[in-house]
Amino acid sequence: MKKLTTMVVVGSLALCASASENTVRLKRDVLGRALGSNQKQPVLLKKAKVQEATPLATRYSGLYNSMADLYNPNEQEPSLGRYVVASFTNDNSTGYADRFDFNERSNIPLSEFKTRVQDFEDHYTSVVGDYDTPQIKVRYRGIYPYETTPYSVIFGADMYNYQGSFYRVDNEMYMTKNGLNSVYGIRNYAHDNGYVGVATKMFFMSQGTAFPGYVNFTQKTGCNLSMSRGYNRTEELTYNVTLAMDIAPFANVYLFDAACANSVDFYTYLPDSPRNEDLAVGVHDYSYFGYIFKDNEAYKLTYDEEAAILDDFIYHNRTIDFATMAERNNFALANNAISVAPYQYYNGEMLPHDDVNPYFKNGYSYVKPEISAMTYLYLNGHKKVTQIMTGQFVDHDAVTANPSAAPTLAAAMVTDLISKNPFYKWHPEVVKALLLTSGLSDILRNRYTKDNYNGGGSEVGMFRPNFSGMIKGNRSRYWIGDNNDFFKNGPIKFVEKNLVKGKKYKLAISWLNSGIYQIANGRIQQDLDLSVAVPQANGSKKYYRSMSYGNTFEMVEFETVTNDPITIEISRFANNGGRVMLGYNLHEM
Repeated sequence: MKKLTTMVVVGSLALCASASENTVRLKRDVLGRALGSNQKQPVLLKKAKVQEATPLATRYSGLYNSMADLYNPNEQEPSLGRYVVASFTNDNSTGYADRFDFNERSNIPLSEFKTRVQDFEDHYTSVVGDYDTPQIKVRYRGIYPYETTPYSVIFGADMYNYQGSFYRVDNEMYMTKNGLNSVYGIRNYAHDNGYVGVATKMFFMSQGTAFPGYVNFTQKTGCNLSMSRGYNRTEELTYNVTLAMDIAPFANVYLFDAACANSVDFYTYLPDSPRNEDLAVGVHDYSYFGYIFKDNEAYKLTYDEEAAILDDFIYHNRTIDFATMAERNNFALANNAISVAPYQYYNGEMLPHDDVNPYFKNGYSYVKPEISAMTYLYLNGHKKVTQIMTGQFVDHDAVTANPSAAPTLAAAMVTDLISKNPFYKWHPEVVKALLLTSGLSDILRNRYTKDNYNGGGSEVGMFRPNFSGMIKGNRSRYWIGDNNDFFKNGPIKFVEKNLVKGKKYKLAISWLNSGIYQIANGRIQQDLDLSVAVPQANGSKKYYRSMSYGNTFEMVEFETVTNDPITIEISRFANNGGRVMLGYNLHEM
């Protein structure tokens, strides 16, 4: 029987011998925390086009008290009527190069794969339809006033091209563009290999606008006043767009101002019909509720309305959405989103912000965030900004320490990825598994007491994206279909061949869940478990298992000791309806 207190098993390995089998269980979760410990859990590049827009009205009529009001246990989702199983392989050691499989068709050309994928996506859209965000009433104590202080911006001379990896400003260390290239592999592995965001769209869901007159920037907001908190917020968004421009130079970036509203009676805006608009990758940097409304409980670390809204948005549209795991961002609690912890460089260590795991309303916790990314950035090569506000002139270096730089960095890297490899587009479940397995874990967390285990500091932390790992040594799969398409006769079971003896591997699965179900029931809709059987030299098998409760991903790490195939088994421990949208990635370390 599954233990409800078990967390996702990733981190340092601890062997547990038994008479019948060798089972490896992990002592630490994704954050490097001891399992069972006492914890409080309570852009576009220069040729890109930035557009400002306000989302359209939702398809739901009226306002609802909660996303839970939309839950009907007797209502079934429309059947897709068909399913798809697809895989993509690019190995480091075995000579595989960009192999695509689609249902019964194996090792097909890229052109055929694209045709088959487009046919399925057209069918999916015809069945699911356009999903627009429901309007959920807010319960707030007050509202911040509209920002009416006038300001304007003058662009000065180009900043000098600082060649080092870090730049010191007021005793703070900021990673430079050169540092990003070396640490994240953006230039050598993304841009030099043609991953530059061509024909791909990325959107920011935020509060405010970027500076008018910025590179190819067109403002198309639909209101005269915005609760965007003024100049500082505009500066932050401008730097985020600048960062996206550096990483995905040929992408189209759209900026939606959630604070530009004719009504403040409901929680949030999200873009309408993103699939029709081809908005594949999104960034959610601040909670609408926590940023606009005066409420000291806006960031509660419990699964709430905004988490459910974003989860349902992703569940139906299958966009790849990133959220800042930082104060005032309830979007980061969405299980279908990829939550990113911001971190900074300090005394030679990569230290993330001190985040803790959230809860469902019934007390079950789940692991967030999944990954981390740099937030103290020096955007050398861009322009200084002079602000004119109430007669005061302020010169700014193009540096940013705002937490939203972290998901911007990760999202822009994924935008580059899907611009060249169509396998990952519209598959947030696979992208999450890819980032969990291919990231690097050189971020130290031993400064925080809660992460110590038996008095010793843990060096197992959240994984930061690395583009080399994202495009090399991966075997990715996805399963998309109705509820009974894949587990009707038991677990999904298959083998992976041609693994290299003596190599270490990470394997993760991730799956999507309805946000409406989660907020109505206080748990995930489907609970899957992962088991990997690795042959041993003496002919036996060692089992690596990840069987957590409350998480929407599982992950194991193992080492091969023979050249024999390994066996993967994915079982469904709990099933409360919903479609199967399951992603998988095996990464050679």
